[in-house]
Amino acid sequence: NIKTWNTPSSSCTNTTGYNFHCLHTVSSVDYSDGGDYSCTGKNEALSNNMVTSAANDSVQIYQPVLTRWFIPNLSEMEISYGGASTNITCLIEGGLMPHEAIFGLPNGQNLTWIRNDVSTYNCSGDHRLNCTYEINPDSFNHTGRYKCTGKNKVPNDTALFESSKHADIIIVKDVTASLTANLTDKNEVEYGSSLSVTCKLEGGRTPFYLALTHNQNETIVHYNSTVNTSSTEVEVGSNTLTYVHSMNSVSYSDGGTYNCEGKNRALENKEKSSSSQLEVFVVKDVTIKDLEDMEVDFGQEFDVNFELDGGRTPHYLSVSNGGLTIMDLDECSGKNVMTCTKQVPAASANWAYDGVFTVTAKNIAKDGQEKTATDNFTITVYKDVTAQILPSNPTNLIYKQNQTITCKISGGQPPHHVELVLPILGTKTWKRDQSELSLVCEGEHELECTHTMTPEYNSDGSYSCKGYNKVRDNEIKSQESSVQLTTVRATELTLSDDTISILANGTLSINCTIVGKPLVDSESVTWEHDNASNSLAKYLTTTQKDDYTLISSLSITESNKSLSGIFKCTVQDGSRVVQKSVVVTINDREFLEDPVVSFDGGQEVNKDVVMFVMCRVEGFPPPSATITYTNSEGRLDTIKSDPIKENISPTTTEFRFELKASCEDGSYTFVCNAATVTTSGRRVSAESSATDGPEIINCKGRNGANTGLWISSGAAMILLIVVISAGLYILRLRQMMGRSTDESESYVNTAIPKRAQKDDLLLQVMPSEDKNANEPVDENSEQHLYNDVVLPADETPYDYARSEDVVRNKVKDMPPLHYQNHELK
Repeated sequence: NIKTWNTPSSSCTNTTGYNFHCLHTVSSVDYSDGGDYSCTGKNEALSNNMVTSAANDSVQIYQPVLTRWFIPNLSEMEISYGGASTNITCLIEGGLMPHEAIFGLPNGQNLTWIRNDVSTYNCSGDHRLNCTYEINPDSFNHTGRYKCTGKNKVPNDTALFESSKHADIIIVKDVTASLTANLTDKNEVEYGSSLSVTCKLEGGRTPFYLALTHNQNETIVHYNSTVNTSSTEVEVGSNTLTYVHSMNSVSYSDGGTYNCEGKNRALENKEKSSSSQLEVFVVKDVTIKDLEDMEVDFGQEFDVNFELDGGRTPHYLSVSNGGLTIMDLDECSGKNVMTCTKQVPAASANWAYDGVFTVTAKNIAKDGQEKTATDNFTITVYKDVTAQILPSNPTNLIYKQNQTITCKISGGQPPHHVELVLPILGTKTWKRDQSELSLVCEGEHELECTHTMTPEYNSDGSYSCKGYNKVRDNEIKSQESSVQLTTVRATELTLSDDTISILANGTLSINCTIVGKPLVDSESVTWEHDNASNSLAKYLTTTQKDDYTLISSLSITESNKSLSGIFKCTVQDGSRVVQKSVVVTINDREFLEDPVVSFDGGQEVNKDVVMFVMCRVEGFPPPSATITYTNSEGRLDTIKSDPIKENISPTTTEFRFELKASCEDGSYTFVCNAATVTTSGRRVSAESSATDGPEIINCKGRNGANTGLWISSGAAMILLIVVISAGLYILRLRQMMGRSTDESESYVNTAIPKRAQKDDLLLQVMPSEDKNANEPVDENSEQHLYNDVVLPADETPYDYARSEDVVRNKVKDMPPLHYQNHELK
């Protein structure tokens, strides 16, 4: 600024006439008043020339240095951790101008600014310096005391002035708690290994409170610096508190939930808190402990006890012998180490519990894998052997009706030896080691041994069953059960015949056989006829054959037609009546009618089908019968199957023969030949008319040439037979002519040599041609209606009737020469 005064003035005074003194006064000097001052005067001098003269001087304003913060009264400042950067400014004022500034950091480092020199600190200004430091709150390391110092010098460097200010900067953050441990990724630690659990707190201001607890109710450490309960085990750091809980050998009790809790004062000095939890799983493969074999008594209560040991806690249990499961996890209690108990009541303590049981347990162990443990134990159920024989009460055995004797043996240890004693049959034995097996037994603890027998009369007696087993200390026990059994046989009747046919005046004999045990009294046997007027008592005799058999015989000589009917043999056996009957026919003559042939299956029969050919014969005495057939090619043959005989009436019998249809036969023509033997020993025969049988179908076609050959062969054979038959017939006539009439009866009873030879051809003796065919024939004459035949000595009438040399043809109204063609061999 330039100030101008005209003289004279109040600011310039004349002091010596030509001299002026001009004064500029500054009442309150500041730094702007310092600097270079210049005073210039002008006047008119010689020759009125304007002359100028000037004088210069420098003024310096000085003051001892003063340092202060830009923020008034700053002593403490909070900066949020992780927030925006904050500048802290230091104002340094002084004159002469401050020449040095020093900024001290919490870590002991000093930043320096020197005017007109290399600086590590940013300051600007002359008399008033502005020095700024930027704080980035990304670390708690910026927390601490900051100090700003300024320096200046007085004129001529006679003195050095220094001024400082400090402020506490706090990086604030809400406390955070963390829990870490040397665990697997599934928070697992193996049983018996070491474990360290670290509880760490971090915050600004430094946390003042730390607590580590286990499973809520166990305090591991408690630290609070505000109430002097600090623990020497807690590590106090800058903005951190740390506690390490170490376990050298982890047990199940070390597993569970750990909780780390911390507190601090953060922004605006407000109290903040934080906690962290960690679930620790103590893992161990499941094991089965304290499992022992057991010996128990049948019907006595007992307990099954053992432990399961595993981490994580077992989640599955089964105790089974394969058929019976006696325990599961419901019978166990506890965590990790589980106590398992099963109480078996007395009512259930039976054979089902005897044997080897397998304990199977499972748990989830390390790495979440399921582990399985198994172990076996044996329960031995002891019981003295018991025996029971069935039937158990004295009873009766039915004669010839199979009876099973059952021996039931029970015991523990399982019975090893059984004996069944039977009258007459002796002892049947079973041994578990299979050294003797004459008795069949099945079962383990409860054996059922059976023997099936057919009771005889002498099967009465004592039946006993005896069993053996071992008990404690290998002592052998035995028990026997016995019963008295008696064989009985219900009274039965058997008649000697079902039907009887005899000639009048012949002897009627019927035997009634009575068997039973006990045997009825002979007086209980009666006979009766359906014609009540016939009294039979005088014809009866009853004898005892043995202890179990009566024979009541009825014998009537010179029987007559009035005795035809039903005879009944009756026995009164207590309240039971047993009766058998026989149909008796009294015939006044002996006869044989022509048989009648029939067959089943229709007129066409498939090949290989078995059909029945029937021959019904009426005659007395009862006849025999055979059936011959001629096939489509003329070949003659006999049905060789044994017939089924059925009595249609006392004098009528039907014979049923089986015949398999053959394509070789083509078709059939049947003839039935019947024969009987009279009471005088004469053999008579009769023949049915030829009956056309069925044609065999579903056969392949036959070769025509072969058919012709068969026909030719058959014709030749017939011619040969005719020639042979004629010769034999002539020979027979000559023999008969040489006999006298009074020898005819003896001829009938005389055996003809070689008569039974199968290949012989027998010819019938026919009535003479001059005799009227319709005239009644005297049955007692030599020329009887029937052919007289003498039986071979070694054949019965039935055998002879079935032989191939039987005379089959009844005399009819035909030429006197009649023959039967047989196959020649």
